[in-house]
Amino acid sequence: MSTTEESRAVFQKWWAAFIKGDLEGMHALYADDFRGWSPGRGYIGKEETKQFSNWFRTLLVDGWFKFDEPLVTVQDDRVCFATASHADLKNGNHYNNHYHFLLFIKDGKIVETREYNDTGHVMAVLHDEIMAKRAEMAGVAA
Repeated sequence: MSTTEESRAVFQKWWAAFIKGDLEGMHALYADDFRGWSPGRGYIGKEETKQFSNWFRTLLVDGWFKFDEPLVTVQDDRVCFATASHADLKNGNHYNNHYHFLLFIKDGKIVETREYNDTGHVMAVLHDEIMAKRAEMAGVAA
């Protein structure tokens, strides 16, 4: 199997778990030294990624997102894809973000992700929740 074929197979397994909100399935495909980057958060490791995903799902009415069919490009050890998410939020807003992801795959595991999204949208619909989480992480009252 070529590196491109292996990367495509890992992505397909990960995507199947991702769209179902199967965090265990997603995280099983991350390498032990995995790191994920997104704007405003920077790089975080495997456990922090799991914690963030678990926290974010508590903000959603149905516990996970619906996603548009991704536009995917796979070359060697890299997978790029664009998609959009849709979810009703417990605060009454609707989450509809747009993304471009870059995944790096090595030895059948995802070693790094880079997630580019609309941070303006995130703050517009989740400002209070984001500020409360930042305060909690800093150990201060919101």
